[in-house]
Amino acid sequence: MPRTTPASTLEAGWARADITPPPALPMAGYLARKQPARGALDPLEVRCLALRQGRRRAVLVLIDWLLVESRWCKALRAELARRHGLPRSAVIVAATHTHAGPAVPTGPFVLGMPPDAAARAYWQHARRKMQTAAAQALAALRPVEAAWARGAIGGVAGDRNRAGRWSKQPVLALRLRPRDGGAAAMVTVYGCHPTVLGPDNDRYSGDLLGAMARGLEASGIACALIANGAAANLSTRFTRQERTPAQVGRFAAVALGQMRRLRWCRPPAVRLRTIACSIELPLRSREEAAAGPLSGEGAQVWAELRRSRLFAANSLGIEIVLWQLGPFTLAALPLEIFADTGAFLWRQVRMQVLGYANGYWGYLPSRSARARDYETVSSPFNRDGDRRLRFALTRSVLETRRRGPAA
Repeated sequence: MPRTTPASTLEAGWARADITPPPALPMAGYLARKQPARGALDPLEVRCLALRQGRRRAVLVLIDWLLVESRWCKALRAELARRHGLPRSAVIVAATHTHAGPAVPTGPFVLGMPPDAAARAYWQHARRKMQTAAAQALAALRPVEAAWARGAIGGVAGDRNRAGRWSKQPVLALRLRPRDGGAAAMVTVYGCHPTVLGPDNDRYSGDLLGAMARGLEASGIACALIANGAAANLSTRFTRQERTPAQVGRFAAVALGQMRRLRWCRPPAVRLRTIACSIELPLRSREEAAAGPLSGEGAQVWAELRRSRLFAANSLGIEIVLWQLGPFTLAALPLEIFADTGAFLWRQVRMQVLGYANGYWGYLPSRSARARDYETVSSPFNRDGDRRLRFALTRSVLETRRRGPAA
């Protein structure tokens, strides 16, 4: 039958798939971890959300992995765009950044155990699951009523380098309820390193964000995409009492309890627009080193980066995907962005950072980062990169608004 839905109507579809790896695969997230996985504490999943308004369509693929490596992700996005007739700007593939997942491509970074043949076979299996879930989400599009809320979550995380800072983190949620009835889907962006479980854990887990997603789904949400935000310097380092599954559950309950008190707003109209742009970020030189002797994981990551062809140039081109969703803009960045940068972008142009998205190029330190912090030591970028990113993102949103609303 021909479509009769008005062009202004927002439609959404969603799908989920289990991508839990088999036991005995190497794991990603900690250089200190030496043992392969013995099994799973909870399932790893891919969750997909598709949107349509008029002729515009978009799809978000969220994976319970440490990250999505840039070349691997570029190939997956190209395949999804080709198969479904989408522009590149309409496809976002992001990771929740769990440190209890399987070894995945991380080049040129070294962020865990090296992959083996079984890990590579799993990547292909998981990729097919992601493609299928994205197709199912696009096939399930139907008119929805949208509502959004923004608040703060306290008592769970904070600045992992300086106790007492950033004791509350912003959370942004978009709820999509089918007009014909049925359970809603929800996209939530919450910035926090899901590292409640430590390097001694040898079982797969979505960690904190995975537990939050399962909690929402247990409460009646059909598909809960809990994406990571401006989380570079945020974790549970100073708030957790233990690094156990029970602690993961307690933190998830605290976070979800505060999310239930969010005040929902229903905008009169939600206009969908997707935009792709790029920015050149300045790189550190091969000879650059922080003052004083370096040790620890940050120095190991930096030592590997110095050998990479990444440093053949003085800067690196970073692709940015912006989704304008009515009252706010979602910025998919292949970076780890600091909390103060995330706060700046929301304050200036109501932009919500979605990190670990469409690739991975490491930390982008803000001015609040100290020279010897892990994030600064292990970053491929020099200290001017954050300023350039703030300027470019703010300008992109303001210029788009001047061009008028999406058709």
